[in-house]
Amino acid sequence: MNNNDGHRIFVQLVGGQDAAKLSGQIFNTITRVNKIFLLPAPPGESFQVLDANATDANGARSSSPLTCS
Repeated sequence: MNNNDGHRIFVQLVGGQDAAKLSGQIFNTITRVNKIFLLPAPPGESFQVLDANATDANGARSSSPLTCS
């Protein structure tokens, strides 16, 4: 789980908050169990797992060339 050479993210089987209840909450008040954040990838880059651990306080991070709306 310490290197990011794969396209996988580790999550806990049980835990976290209902996604519908997260809207509008301040980030520091959210329980960060199995949080996966999608960031825009630099131009010409493909999907990357930047941080594979979705179970820690920071959550997992990945980048994607897809746009989010």
